Amino acid sequence: MDNNPRLTFRGSHSIITAEDLTGHFCYAYYKGWTFTAYRDSGDWDRVQASGSYHKFFNKGIHNHNDFSLPDVIKALDNFGTEIGVNPLQEVLQNLEFGVNVTLPFEVTTVLKSLLTYRGVAFQRPIENAHYYQCRTKEFIIKCYDKGREYNLAENILRFEIKVVSMRFFKDKGVNIRNLSDLLNVENYPKLGKILNEYFEAILFRDLELDISRLCPKDKELMIKGQNKDYWVRPESTSISYEAARKRQHREEKKFRMFNIPAWHTLLREAISAKWEDLTNLTDEIMSHIQQSRDRWRSGIAISDMSQIQYGHFRSECITIVDDLSRSQQNCVLHECADPDDEMSHIQTLYVGRFRDNLSLGTTERRRVGSKKTNHLKDTFWLVNNLNRRSRKHRQC
Repeated sequence: MDNNPRLTFRGSHSIITAEDLTGHFCYAYYKGWTFTAYRDSGDWDRVQASGSYHKFFNKGIHNHNDFSLPDVIKALDNFGTEIGVNPLQEVLQNLEFGVNVTLPFEVTTVLKSLLTYRGVAFQRPIENAHYYQCRTKEFIIKCYDKGREYNLAENILRFEIKVVSMRFFKDKGVNIRNLSDLLNVENYPKLGKILNEYFEAILFRDLELDISRLCPKDKELMIKGQNKDYWVRPESTSISYEAARKRQHREEKKFRMFNIPAWHTLLREAISAKWEDLTNLTDEIMSHIQQSRDRWRSGIAISDMSQIQYGHFRSECITIVDDLSRSQQNCVLHECADPDDEMSHIQTLYVGRFRDNLSLGTTERRRVGSKKTNHLKDTFWLVNNLNRRSRKHRQC
């Protein structure tokens, strides 16, 4: 990744002494993604990447349109090719999933009605009247005006869940660990179900509710319930926790009966319908998914080799030679020490370690790739079918 011409990591140096003043990290930016390189003791030894595949698909410009399953396939293929990573190897540390829904009314109508999700209040973490979120230890529910974010005429509501602890997926029976798991079609109905259930669990207030005809007790509850803090769960350590929790449960149930906004059913159905539409499976899509997985397994199209200079790598070839005898394999591994050597009937795999460009064998590659890490430590470059024969190889 350090040798990828698409990523320019910028640092700083003294104009007098040429001393490296970059510090412990530097950044590169590409199509809406931020790549942060770190060093702890002199060597740049790890890279962390963060960004949106949706925005990457749109060349880093925006993510206010729909992002369907065919778009996901293309985005992952292009990301692997342009950045030089294999989706089968990359471990995800968090993930957002959701939908953009176009409404026939202003999005602020929904945002102003938000109260809590299971006793956790929706807040504005930034000074933005059009963005709300509800944060828990494992996930964040986000609800905001995507149209205003991009100065669009349409009323576009973004509803999404950001998973910050991958244990969340495990507990829900969703099999997502690596980047390639985003093409596991068995996950999509489960994710859609989670999206719908979490929307249903949100406590809203009806801004048009007329409480004048309610009995005094119900009227008092409607007034108190307008305050988000009223619905915060009682401390589980308190002596009266059980009694307080049962009382709150009864009151929340009654509050929901009176506070069903006129748009609630429309929005619920729109979220469900949009998810089903975006994840709709056809035979053609299934074929494309299989083709992508086959390419990733074989290493094809992991990197655009026309953009890579051999000199960026230490001159040591690690080869995949399934069709050669053991003696031939040993000869190739021993003799082909120069990347400029002509080779035939083999594929050469360069594994560039950001820290020192150390070439690793396929066994070591799998071991490193299986580590749980926040960082894109390993970059994989594949040279396919070099269609020339090494004289040293012929002598084996």
